[in-house]
Amino acid sequence: MLSHAYTQASLHPVSIGPDKLLRPKFERALFLRVTLNQTASLLIASMGVLMLTLWWRRKRDVAYGYFGVSALLWAAQSTNLYLQAVPLATAQWEIVINSSFQIFSAFLLISLLRFSAAGGRPLIPLLWLPVFASPLSQIWVPAPHYLALTAFWHVVTLLSAFVTLLFLLRAAIKWHNRDAGLMAGAMGLVVLLAGHDWLMHSQHFWLHRPHEFLDDLYLLHYSAPLVFLAVGMIMTSRFVRVLNEFEALNDDLENRVQAKHAQLQDSFSRMRALEMDQAVAEERERIYRDLHDDVGAKLLSLVYRAGSPESADLARSALQDLRDVVSTTQQSNLNLDAVCADWRAECEQRLSEAGIALDWTQPSGLEDLDLTQPQALNLGRILREAVSNLIKHARASKAQVQISVDAEMLSLLIRDDGVGCGGASPRPPGRGVRNMEQRASRIGALFSRETQVAGGCEIHVRLPLTAVPAE
Repeated sequence: MLSHAYTQASLHPVSIGPDKLLRPKFERALFLRVTLNQTASLLIASMGVLMLTLWWRRKRDVAYGYFGVSALLWAAQSTNLYLQAVPLATAQWEIVINSSFQIFSAFLLISLLRFSAAGGRPLIPLLWLPVFASPLSQIWVPAPHYLALTAFWHVVTLLSAFVTLLFLLRAAIKWHNRDAGLMAGAMGLVVLLAGHDWLMHSQHFWLHRPHEFLDDLYLLHYSAPLVFLAVGMIMTSRFVRVLNEFEALNDDLENRVQAKHAQLQDSFSRMRALEMDQAVAEERERIYRDLHDDVGAKLLSLVYRAGSPESADLARSALQDLRDVVSTTQQSNLNLDAVCADWRAECEQRLSEAGIALDWTQPSGLEDLDLTQPQALNLGRILREAVSNLIKHARASKAQVQISVDAEMLSLLIRDDGVGCGGASPRPPGRGVRNMEQRASRIGALFSRETQVAGGCEIHVRLPLTAVPAE
């Protein structure tokens, strides 16, 4: 019986026999040729809609769009296997079905290359050629050559699938691309079954008895679930990976937020401490100004109205203490050379009024060294107390003050030629000496006081310039 020029349609050998013998064969054929294909078509169409939805939400993921279109075309094209009443004329229907196979194949292969990042950039333009050339050539080709033309386009599609498979294998082996490896496994089976279906489609060109061993059963549609399973596994692995990365980033963000929160808390604490220190400093400065303006003026009056040299010296010493407190607390660091100049001027004035000669010795280069405010204040107080004791108790005619710097150690030495550290009648150290020891300890200095062999008292203070003053 002759078939239509655009089809290979023919009647299958008729089987006649009892129902109980033919029914199982009929049910099996119905399941394989109709039910299974219908089920696969619905699943594939659903997957296509899902992919297009994903592409619509993420336009930059073009691979989802290609895959969704190819899935819908596959589902539509597979209806040719079980649809009994076609809506078009035979020639038109065959052109639609055969050309759609090349279109969906091109979209599928492009999507797989993009989806798995397997490269294949030179192949993608060639895959677009059948999308336009196959439908046009099938419309224009003469009817007697139609089947040969469709066989040719199916060969082109098969070769394209094979080259795509090579790109996937290269990415899987050379670049260790797991997604490409999974796709290559699915595509390998697709190419194998596609080769079988091409032989089925073209068997009339090379077999005189075509139904002898191929049994007129197309298998390519049965490989579709494998392709979609591979894509689903890749999507699942990507989702899990992205979810893990998101959770890791979220944990890292929380840790950073906690660290920044701790830093802010620390900054706020420091700011509060600085504000409190500033408030205390401002209040201290106010008190110092009041002391300078009020108490200082009264002490200066006492200096000029003192009835005896001892009273004048006491008033002058108190005035100098006040001036030291007011001046040194306004600075964080004080130049050692300038501090020594103030110390020397005070000592010369006090000792000169007491009739005691002063021998002051200090090295050059002290202008390159600084003292902190506590260091300068406490060393000056120690020197002033030592001079006061010298004037009151030593009965000395000469005094020596020696300042030296050696190996980052500042040395302050005060000597006299008087009766010694215990005075005329030895007694335990008084409050003044204990105050000197405490002041030296407060700035990390070493303090010693002893009577010299030749007579007189010697007070020695050694201050490491790197020492951190005690609070």
